[in-house]
Amino acid sequence: MMKRNLWMLIFAVLLVTCFSNPVLGAGGVRYNVAYYTELDYPPYKFNQHGYPSGFDLELTRMVFEDDKYSIYFTFDTWDAAYARLKNQEIDTVGLMAVMESRNSDLIYSKPVMRTYAGVYAREYFDDEVTVETLSDYKVGVAAGQYTEQQLKENVGLDYYSTYPTVEEGLKALRQGSIDLLFENQQVVNYLMVKEGLNEEIRQVMHDLYPVDIAYGVSKGSPDLVNYINQRIDDLRGEKNYEELYEKYFFKHSDFYGERIRNRYILVGCVLVLLIALSYVLLKLYINRLRRTIYGEQEFSKDILDHTNLFIWAVQGDRRILRFNKYAEWLTGIKESDAVGKKYDNLPVLKERYFELFALLDDALTMKFADDREMTLVCADGSPPKVFLFRSATIRGLSGDPDVFIVAGVDIQERKMYENKLQKSYQELEATYEELAATQEELELQFDELIKKEDKLRISEERFRLATLGSGAVIWDKVHDSDYYFVSDRIFELLGYDRFEIPHSIEGWKMLVHPDDLADTMKRRQDYLDGKTPVYESEYRMRKKDESYNWIEARGKLRKNSEGHVIRFAGSMIDITERKQSELRLQQSYQDLEAVCEELTAAQEELRINYEQLLENQEMLRRNEERYRRVTEASNGGIWEIDLVRKRYYYSQRWFELLGYTHEDHVTSEMLTDIVHTDDMEDYEREMEAAIENRKSLFECQYRLRMKDGEYRWFQARGKIVFNEDGEACRFTGSNTDIHELKLSQQRLQYLAYYDALSDLPNRLYLLEELEAVFSRPEEKAALFFVDTDNFKYINDTLGHKFGDRLLMDASARLSEIIREEGTLFRLGGDEFVILMKNMERKEQTVDLADRLLEGFHEPFHINGSDLYVSVSIGISYYPQDGENAEEILKNADVAMYAAKEAGKGKYMVFDPSFLQAFNERVKLEKYLRQGLQNGEFLLHYQPQLSLKTGRITGFESLIRWNSPELGFVSPLTFIKVAEDSRLIVSIGEWVILQSCMFAKRLQDDGHGTYKIAVNISVIQLLQDNFVNKVMEALEVTGLEPQYLELEITESTIVESFDRLIQSLSFLRSKGIQIALDDFGTGYSSLGYLKQMPITTLKIDKTFIEQVPKDDDNRSLARAIVLIGRKMGLQVVAEGVETEQQMQHVKRAKCDVIQGYYISKPLPEEEAIRLLHSNPVYDLSGKAQV
Repeated sequence: MMKRNLWMLIFAVLLVTCFSNPVLGAGGVRYNVAYYTELDYPPYKFNQHGYPSGFDLELTRMVFEDDKYSIYFTFDTWDAAYARLKNQEIDTVGLMAVMESRNSDLIYSKPVMRTYAGVYAREYFDDEVTVETLSDYKVGVAAGQYTEQQLKENVGLDYYSTYPTVEEGLKALRQGSIDLLFENQQVVNYLMVKEGLNEEIRQVMHDLYPVDIAYGVSKGSPDLVNYINQRIDDLRGEKNYEELYEKYFFKHSDFYGERIRNRYILVGCVLVLLIALSYVLLKLYINRLRRTIYGEQEFSKDILDHTNLFIWAVQGDRRILRFNKYAEWLTGIKESDAVGKKYDNLPVLKERYFELFALLDDALTMKFADDREMTLVCADGSPPKVFLFRSATIRGLSGDPDVFIVAGVDIQERKMYENKLQKSYQELEATYEELAATQEELELQFDELIKKEDKLRISEERFRLATLGSGAVIWDKVHDSDYYFVSDRIFELLGYDRFEIPHSIEGWKMLVHPDDLADTMKRRQDYLDGKTPVYESEYRMRKKDESYNWIEARGKLRKNSEGHVIRFAGSMIDITERKQSELRLQQSYQDLEAVCEELTAAQEELRINYEQLLENQEMLRRNEERYRRVTEASNGGIWEIDLVRKRYYYSQRWFELLGYTHEDHVTSEMLTDIVHTDDMEDYEREMEAAIENRKSLFECQYRLRMKDGEYRWFQARGKIVFNEDGEACRFTGSNTDIHELKLSQQRLQYLAYYDALSDLPNRLYLLEELEAVFSRPEEKAALFFVDTDNFKYINDTLGHKFGDRLLMDASARLSEIIREEGTLFRLGGDEFVILMKNMERKEQTVDLADRLLEGFHEPFHINGSDLYVSVSIGISYYPQDGENAEEILKNADVAMYAAKEAGKGKYMVFDPSFLQAFNERVKLEKYLRQGLQNGEFLLHYQPQLSLKTGRITGFESLIRWNSPELGFVSPLTFIKVAEDSRLIVSIGEWVILQSCMFAKRLQDDGHGTYKIAVNISVIQLLQDNFVNKVMEALEVTGLEPQYLELEITESTIVESFDRLIQSLSFLRSKGIQIALDDFGTGYSSLGYLKQMPITTLKIDKTFIEQVPKDDDNRSLARAIVLIGRKMGLQVVAEGVETEQQMQHVKRAKCDVIQGYYISKPLPEEEAIRLLHSNPVYDLSGKAQV
């Protein structure tokens, strides 16, 4: 019964999972949102490596990330975008400043953020600038932006300079064209950080004229405002929104700051309340304690002064500190007369009580008495008393003097004296507490000193690490000294030992290349003489192996307050690779010049060949003329017409060609109208030309009716015979059967202009059609470039026959949708083009594009399977987007790629900014190829932690790309390009090999055995030699198969199950681990899971982020763990980033966790250092050694 209930629970969870990820089908409703805006207003919207980016665009994608809306991006100038919004042609322009003057044109969403204007000047601008004095300077502002309106209305400035963009205004400020730049300070601050202008430009006025930033929405889309407002409220509380805000504005949002302030205020109120309550309770306790202590003190003093206890206390310098009442009564000396005096200076006491003096002297020498009896006389003449004396010392605290006490007890009243002694002891304890408080204060001062020393040590360590991490050599020369200090990096670069290079200027000169020494010394002296602002020089330095490295040196002087030079210090970096790249670039230019010369020679050769071809064509024409004349009388089907008498003669061969035999009786009526009616016009025209002697030879191709009624093609050639008067009298010629030749020509003509697979017009037909369109004046046309999404993947996984069938069905569906609105062409592969001629309105193209996208929502039924395929469409217009076929076709192709980048299944209208994005993609692919060749990739390793032991059990290898040209490129950017260009195959092979080498090195170096997980692309899996490459990597590195884990996404293995199962099963049989990555995001069933040769389930981080608030039993992560347990699989939770998430996956009983909460992905050296520390995690994210 329990087993049955468990399976029912799992089935219910899977149903919930399926219905929680709906796919829009025939019943789903999606609304299109037209987003039209500028692309030159960073950090809100701008081009980054050719791709539209910015806070506005990324926030908009987050706002419309659900399935209700489809966002379509188009970019233009701000004025054009605002005009379209005002005319209700689009839905939104994204984020914009809230201005009252715009309220009549549009609707605003609730404010997303608040921005301010600022005033900027060059670094050396020293004037004190106020709003009132702005008119005294040349001020610049971006044209058309809200800041221009503020400059007019708020500042009252009428004369200023405008620039197309903020970047242009900032450039003008740097060049000195203007004195001040008045602009949005968030935009300018972002550009200053991005372009490194903090040392050139400074902000002289801050936080002027606050303006709210909100979404500008068309008045025709009021419902969109409510949706945006709801989404803004939802996003503000999410981590992704705050990370996005910090990414572009380098600080937290105002909403975040307000939320933090409210939290602090709440915590502060609670603390104040607790402090007040504590104070009241403490005050009550102190008052009660004071009353108790006061009572006890009075009680003790009464006992001490009124009992038979003798107390005498002195300090180490023999000065009397205490002389109690009983001592006064006994000795006759008042305490006030004795305190502060040395007991040696009391001769009366010394003579009468010399034994007490001896006891004090012994105590000062640390010789203490215990229970010593003495008999002392009384000053008032009373009988002597017997005392039991003890001597002791009280150690002073924190420098206070020691106190020496002699106490005597009247044995007869022992109990009374003991109580007095106890009272004295309590007073001494109070003194001790005061001394202890003093000691604690000194200890706090000592701790503060330790903290300052730690800060100094950390600062020094940071400088050392920064120096080591930069790879630079630090040098320093003290003025008026020949000593020349260089850091250890110089010995690593040049290969010398420390003592092989003299630490002096002369030692440095010995290493500089002789050809470079004079120039670098001159640059050094020019800087020392103040001719240059900084010392900079490039020269070669000799290495120990006698080779040379190029060095770039920089340095500056440090002077004291009197202007005297103290030291001259700087850095040196190795620029050998850069110099080599410059040399290679120079060589490339030389090679390019050589290629140009070769092309010029080839062009000349082609010209000569062309002239020869013309001569050959003329010779061929003459040969054909000779052939015609030869064959005129020898052709089988001879005919002759008497033009005067209207009589006809046909040879027997002529009749045979028409299908008649000797037995057939052919009459002249049977031969009437045997020429096909469609060919009569050509026949009569050629006959007339021959008769009028306009042509020396009659030639015509026409169809003749055969005996069986069918028509066949014939080639007729003949000559006109003229009489003496020049009149045509006889017409003689022959017919040749060319029917098969004509059919072949027609077939060739068809094949030349039509696609064989789809029977659609092809590229050649399209180009000729475009030339015809472009030749007509005032013609307006639209070109649709349609590409089937993921066709290469379908072709690879399901086979070429399946792909051909899909293309045929897609062609038929496109034709059915287009009908008479345009002409459909197939360029090749999965690319189609639609030409819409005589276009009257651009809305026609948008309507057709929407119908095309909607038409592909229905699945294709192929071989009993339903296949859902989408298309991406790029649209370009003639003549605005191109004036020739190549340009208009290329721009439509670029727009199509932009649609794919926007998420596929969309259409994009060409925008000139797309060209940059397209070119950036081409450039990225080029650098990607170079990066693979030049070894620019590196791997980082993210630890995987066992929840049972708290120890690291393995790593996942993650690729990183540090391009010399592009810098660090995100894998999210280059992995897709690598897959599209198939470079992922070579990159993936490199990742597998390097990962195996890393795991093997850990074993060989004694760090232990750790599993290494490698992500595998579907493109790699589909390669025929994939299995061989994996086994080869294990063989080369010597890593045992059980320590390698291949991670495959759920959607990949399900879509290509039949093709991949054999390869994965083989790898699993060899001991290699197979992990199903991002589990829960695809649509795999339990039946598929059972057949998969997997060993591990990796829960997608989206399920980890959705931590249930109340009941863990409703957690999808727990359900996945139950599935994994039933199948005997290990379950890994990835993306664990918070304490709450860690506790959640721990309660769900996952086996292994991975995420930033444990560790970010680490370079190999840091991963090894982490293992060196042998960490054991306490499962709260803290590593303990």
